[in-house]
Amino acid sequence: GNDLATTADQMTNIMQGFRMESGDSTRAADVLTAAFTNSNTDLSELAEAMSYAGPVLSGFGIKFEEAAAAVGLLGNAGIKSSRAGTALSAALVRLAVPAGENAKLMKQLGINIFGTDGKMLSLVEIVEQLKDSGASTADMMKLFGQRAGPAMVALVDQGSEALQKMTDKLNESGGKAKEIADVQMK
Repeated sequence: GNDLATTADQMTNIMQGFRMESGDSTRAADVLTAAFTNSNTDLSELAEAMSYAGPVLSGFGIKFEEAAAAVGLLGNAGIKSSRAGTALSAALVRLAVPAGENAKLMKQLGINIFGTDGKMLSLVEIVEQLKDSGASTADMMKLFGQRAGPAMVALVDQGSEALQKMTDKLNESGGKAKEIADVQMK
């Protein structure tokens, strides 16, 4: 429903944040279309969230589809646009570089977000760890703070299974943008 110039700008900004090449534009369009047609968000909200989260998530090795799935699930919980993007990036930074009490709390809860290869685990694995740790809402707020805490509580409440299911949908979204465009043209 957006004009072409706005949509193109949003797409290229998202792709830049995830270090995607111009040859990835069809994949990006399909993934984003599938994300907003399967969640309570739209392209503008996804674009704004990704402008905050994309470079950080990409830098930590989080895949584009999984990041879009997380933003979609946050949209389902009413956490959208800049709030979603800020929360996701802040949460991963707080987990990757825990300070003081957070480091102690992570150790106490048994949370380790890095694999044996030194790379950050996937968001699905992180959400699963948080759920399995038995972290209370108070623990989550201590770990993630006022900005990221509510978003991480919402992701954990929806569960790693929901995040994996949405990620799988987005991984299998080839042709989705054309499908939607064809329907709209009718």
